[in-house]
This record gives sequence, structure tokens and C-alpha cells, in this order.
Amino acid sequence: MTLSLQSPHHEAPRSTPAARVIVAQIGARMHYAVPQAFQRLGMLAHFYTDLAISPVWRRLLRCWPTAWRPATIERLLTRDPQEILWEQLTCLPRFGAEFHRRRRGARNDADLARVFDWSGNAFCTHVLQSGFAREARQADTLYTFAWGGLELLQAAKSLGLQTITEQYIAPFIERELLAEEQERHPNWERPFDTVADQYSQDRV
Repeated sequence: MTLSLQSPHHEAPRSTPAARVIVAQIGARMHYAVPQAFQRLGMLAHFYTDLAISPVWRRLLRCWPTAWRPATIERLLTRDPQEILWEQLTCLPRFGAEFHRRRRGARNDADLARVFDWSGNAFCTHVLQSGFAREARQADTLYTFAWGGLELLQAAKSLGLQTITEQYIAPFIERELLAEEQERHPNWERPFDTVADQYSQDRV
């Protein structure tokens, strides 16, 4: 006979409900590692990004013989968040195409910085206009990246969500490293563009 040492009035510990996270990011960023990690944990509420291929397009593009695939097709195949259900994803291809066009047209660091400054605001605007408030009702946390989340963070806080921003390098550390490198090796590259630097600070 086995005796139970548990009190008849003892309650099993209650597990804390998992957070429900909205992820918003421009680009694939390590092949969508963050949203897919949340998906595996059952924590992904919704995912917003500029470009991703659907399961149908994935199958069609993979029919293209590898030896004959243009570079554009190869790049598209990297935009495949395989573990995320398509109904959990909102893709913003018009924004993605415009971002790509502007980046290609940038002539110098200052131009490129202006493009990134524009892209952060434009991405947030598109997300907010694509049902963000509705999805936020099913979530408690927003996860964004660097320059592409300022207006989303403001909206999320107004809706009562917790907010997380992944900053892959602190801007002041980046500037210190660049200044040190240029001081040691002044002929390696042109000086860091202070105009571009000012733009980069506006959204981080």
C-alpha cells in the first residue's frame, strides 16, 4: 500500500500563464529567430514584418532549379518564417518594396541614414494601420528592434502592453569604436558622417 504525504487540502502550484507577445521587425534578422522562438514556446500572438513568403510561394519558388535561380529568388527564399502560421503573420510588401527602392537610391551615409529614419516611422505607421490595436487585445507584450519601433512602443504603452526593444549595439559604443578605428587607421576609410550619425540617433 502506498501512502500519500500530500495534505488533502493541499493545492497544486498554479503555473503562471505564458506571455503573449507581438513581434514587429524589419527584415529577416537571423532567419526570424525571435518570432519563431516565441512560436515554439506557444507565446507568439502576432508577427509583423515587411516581407515574407507564404507556404504556397515557398513551394513554387523551390521548384525553380537551384542552378538557374536568380539572386532575387534566392533572397526571397530566405524570407521564409517556416514555423509561423500564416494567419499569425501580417506582411507589408508595399512598404518593403519602397524601403528597398530607397536604399538602392542612397548615394552616401547621410542619404542612407535618412532612408532608415523614414523606414522606422513608415513601418510603424503601416503596422498601426494593419490591425495592431485589435491584435494587442490578445497580447500583453510588444517586442521590437532598434530604430523600427518608436511609434509602436508609444502605442503599445498606451494600450497597457509591456514593451521590449532589442538594441543590437548601443549607438554611443558604436561611435566610440568607429572613432577609435579611424584615429588608428585614418587612410582605411572616409571619416564617419556626422550628419548620418545625427539621423541615426533620432530613433534609438
